[in-house]
Amino acid sequence: MNLIKRAWLKIKRWVYALLIALGIIIPAMAALKDFTYTPATFYEDGTPLPIEQIAETRLYCNGELVASEAGADGDFTSVLLAPGDYDCYGTHVATNGLESAPSGSVVFTVLPEVAPNPPESLGVN
Repeated sequence: MNLIKRAWLKIKRWVYALLIALGIIIPAMAALKDFTYTPATFYEDGTPLPIEQIAETRLYCNGELVASEAGADGDFTSVLLAPGDYDCYGTHVATNGLESAPSGSVVFTVLPEVAPNPPESLGVN
């Protein structure tokens, strides 16, 4: 089930990016964000973790998987996010299939890419 969900999220991101590139969806409905991270070098018990033992790195925002990649190259590029507040963290999955504890969180807000409404009518005193 998890594999299907990850595949769907990847397809959905590609479709949104294509629709934005074609001008069918305006960027106000979505924003592309880049994330960087430092790959883990130890298992939780302190045993050294060679980079080749990291099978996958996952990015979660607001508790939901939003991106994943094989290995650990140190970044996620062009992650598609709708305007709103986010609390994001990453995890590694080792070649033995076990997922790490969450990394430190990054909290931020994605603002719409549109101008705000003008002020209400101004009165004269």
